[in-house]
Amino acid sequence: MAVAIASFSHHHFQSLPSLDAALVNYHNVDGPKLVREFFKRLFVKNGMKYIFGLAMPHRHFDIDPETFLVNYNGVSTA
Repeated sequence: MAVAIASFSHHHFQSLPSLDAALVNYHNVDGPKLVREFFKRLFVKNGMKYIFGLAMPHRHFDIDPETFLVNYNGVSTA
């Protein structure tokens, strides 16, 4: 089942950091410590550990303005 949250926007997609940049940002803010000491406690304390998860928005490739991103069987592709 496909669910659209918002219309696809080339500009929004391109504004996401690359996977490499997202990983650098994650380590720059001490991501492992944040997950271990803040988010884990928040999710467990509020009974959300089996309901929600964490995600690190990023992109694996650039996309042309006239190209759309589609999701097929859990895989996003241009």
